[in-house]
Amino acid sequence: MGNLTGALGIMQWERQLRGLRPGHRSKVWFKWYRSVWSNWIQQSTLGTVNSSVAATLYGGNTNLFARGPSGNVVWSPYAAGWQPWTSLGGVIL
Repeated sequence: MGNLTGALGIMQWERQLRGLRPGHRSKVWFKWYRSVWSNWIQQSTLGTVNSSVAATLYGGNTNLFARGPSGNVVWSPYAAGWQPWTSLGGVIL
């Protein structure tokens, strides 16, 4: 799976197993498994995070949660591509 800088967020979506992790320059990286693992792909639309990435399936789409650069909770739904992080406020200590 490569060098990890934080915990790996894992989820199942359709017939794929997906892994998400923070990586180089605090960007989010993504790979999936469907009989073989893909290469890691940087998700440039998401911006940076200061934590691991949690992933869940809701409404038929992937939703990501993490700690943003300011310590706030951020969220990104998948809708025809990863959406930029939206701040949900608050601070994670």
